[in-house]
Order: sequence, then structure tokens, then C-alpha cells
Amino acid sequence: MINFFTLQRLQRYFVEFLGSFALSLVVLISIINGMPGIMVALFAALTLCIFVYTVGRISGGHFNPAITAGALIIDGICWRDTLGYIIAQFLGAGATLLFMLAYLPEPGLGEVFAQLGSAPESTLSLGIAEALGMFFFSFGVAAVIYGKVKKGTRGFVVGASLFLGVLIAIMLGSAGILNPMLALVVNSFDVMYILGPLVGSILGMLAYSLVIKDFSKSKEEGEEEEKLDEKKGEEVVEIFEIISG
Repeated sequence: MINFFTLQRLQRYFVEFLGSFALSLVVLISIINGMPGIMVALFAALTLCIFVYTVGRISGGHFNPAITAGALIIDGICWRDTLGYIIAQFLGAGATLLFMLAYLPEPGLGEVFAQLGSAPESTLSLGIAEALGMFFFSFGVAAVIYGKVKKGTRGFVVGASLFLGVLIAIMLGSAGILNPMLALVVNSFDVMYILGPLVGSILGMLAYSLVIKDFSKSKEEGEEEEKLDEKKGEEVVEIFEIISG
């Protein structure tokens, strides 16, 4: 029987819960206070950056079901933790809604949702915008998962990748959510705000995986060729010495 409740797993799930709660809270408060989209993106990127630096070594700092799904595809996480992470992330989003419900007795969370408006009509272009933004976000995250980024810059790379992805999605016509969990929090839990990030994350992770594999293969082939050239050079020198002798 699979044990989902080891101490290490519970630590990882709690980190995902806490980070998801913080990210959801920052985004929702920013929107409620009328911040423009670029500022919401900046605050979200800073929040993600801080949590990757502080607790990313424990859980990887996903805080996004789409990132978790993409990481699963490239073997960056096992399927057991995938389920635990996603549950923890949505619980974090739910905790944000409960907190805001208690914090905003007037006008109330329902009125806030009414002000935010309902999710826009699902269109293919909206899904493509979310997928493309998520592609670039997850591409940066994949570099961290594969350990190709220096430890001191991991938080910056993840945060900057999110900021870039959100800007791309916004300029292409979506709300730039790039996170099914956040879509629930901001009253945009729509099929395109779910499928778009999922597809984009998987493609971004796979793209980086292919780039790394091809690069590693080319690097190994180049090193082998250098060794062969050196060996040939030594043989030529030996032959020349024999002839000269």
C-alpha cells in the first residue's frame, strides 16, 4: 500500500499548500485593489521568487497544477507526489477564499466576484494565449528542474519566466493567469484556463528536455572527436619520430 503520509511528503505538501495560499492571496488582493495586469504579474513573480528561494529545495516550488503536471511528464516528480501536490495547491487556493470571506464581511466575497466578473467565453485563441505564455514559463522552470541554473539564481529564473509568460499571454488576449488554481481564485475557472496552461506546461517542459538531450549528445560527440584527434596527432608524432630515428 502506498504511503502518502511520510514526514518528508507531508513537508512537501505543506510547502505547496503554503506557497499556493500566499500566491493566491497576493494575486487576489492585487486585483481587488485595482492593480493593472502588469503589476499583478510583477507581484505574483516576486511571490514565486521568494518562495522558490526560501522553501523551493523542499518541494521544488511548483504552486501550480500545470507546472506539476509538466514536471511529471519529464520525470521531475513521481505520480504519487503529483496527486498530493495538486490537492495541496487547490487546498491553498480554498484557504485563500475562506480567509477573504472572513476578512471581507462587507461587501463580501460574492460581491467581489461579481466585480471581478465571470470567466470570459472559451475561445481557441484564449487557450492558445494561455498555452504560449505557459510554454515560456515552464521552459524556464524546466531549466531549474534539470539543474542547469545556478542555485543562487533559481528563484530569479522562475520568477522572471512567470513574468514573461504572463506578459505574452496578456498581449495575446487572455487574462494571463497561467495557473488553474489561480483561475479558481479569480473566478475564471474555465476550460481554456485549465487546458491552455496544462498543454503549454507539458510542451515547454518537453521542449527543454529535448534541447538538453540534444545538447548533451552533441557535447559528448564533440569530446569524443577531440579525443580521437588527439590520439591521431600522437600517432603521427610517433611515426615521424620513428622515420627521423
